[in-house]
Amino acid sequence: MKKPCRPADICAHLGDDYDRYLGAIVPPLFQNTLFTRKHEEHGYSYSRINNPTIEILEKKLAALDKPLTDGAINKSKSFLDWILLVLMNTANGNSFRRRLGMTGIAGNCIIDGFWYNAKAFALSNLDMEQDAFEEWASAEIDIYDGRYDDTFTWEYPYRDDTLIPSKLTVSQLSGELRELSPAPKFMHDGMPVSPAERGKAAHLLMQRIKIQPHDRDSVRNEIHRLCEEGYLEERLARSINVESIVGFFNSELGKRLISSVKVLREREFNYRADAGKVFGIGQGGKFMLQGMIDCCFIEDGEWVIIDYKTDYVAVGQPPEEVAMKHQKQLDLYSKSLCALTGINVKERYVHLLFTGNSVRV
Repeated sequence: MKKPCRPADICAHLGDDYDRYLGAIVPPLFQNTLFTRKHEEHGYSYSRINNPTIEILEKKLAALDKPLTDGAINKSKSFLDWILLVLMNTANGNSFRRRLGMTGIAGNCIIDGFWYNAKAFALSNLDMEQDAFEEWASAEIDIYDGRYDDTFTWEYPYRDDTLIPSKLTVSQLSGELRELSPAPKFMHDGMPVSPAERGKAAHLLMQRIKIQPHDRDSVRNEIHRLCEEGYLEERLARSINVESIVGFFNSELGKRLISSVKVLREREFNYRADAGKVFGIGQGGKFMLQGMIDCCFIEDGEWVIIDYKTDYVAVGQPPEEVAMKHQKQLDLYSKSLCALTGINVKERYVHLLFTGNSVRV
């Protein structure tokens, strides 16, 4: 006895003709309007009358004309198993049933409205003239009362949240992407030091230099130590402005740093930030914000943040103008540090190593 086909098999393979479609396992979707005369032997001339895609669909629907049982539902393996079975076993599928010469099913349609009536009329009257169809469609549109507009114009309320990336760095958000090295490390000897490399060397020194009062000799000794320990290349060490480092530790801000009981340098963090507050979109969506704070220290029970910058400052250009370009970055650091530690941030500074200015932002 021949085993009956499962709904999934019917939906997937019934009506397929591999030889006819050049061996394609899944027949192509025919979206064209006209066929050449040599295809008239298959009954195709205009898609509004018939085409291979409609023909295959008709065969599948005809094979599915059977009672919808619990067993059939439980054996469903795909959405097609559910959709076509339900469609053919409710009044919604009557247009397909009439097109296939089947008896309609009595009862109210689950989904009603102009769009359904137009589809049903078109499917059951595929040979009507274009002008007649357009006249009928216009009349239907005129009497449509809009009762289903809310249903069919519904939009996903959290669409903006889908545009939010899952992870971003502070540098990406502030537009301060780090420059990639132009060559591998073993090729660096003899190459000029780039501005990005000069900044990297200064940051590395400020990360590992001893927090204490410094003069020229002590800074040079610290640079030498870092070279000996393999943290700093000789060519990069020569690019460090020793005077600017000495000036920082002898400044008011540097002395406050030295006197602090708790100092964190190159503090990495991962913080689940509120997209609405950062981007101004979304409805409570979160994303992972990653970053690294150059230096922060506790003073009177609150944080003070320092961000070292090696930006070029033109002659006559106010240091404040250069420092304020980094305000967004400092804002993100402040929110993250406060949220992660529960300690308020009272002050933020951009220290310009090029000029020695510390600018509060």
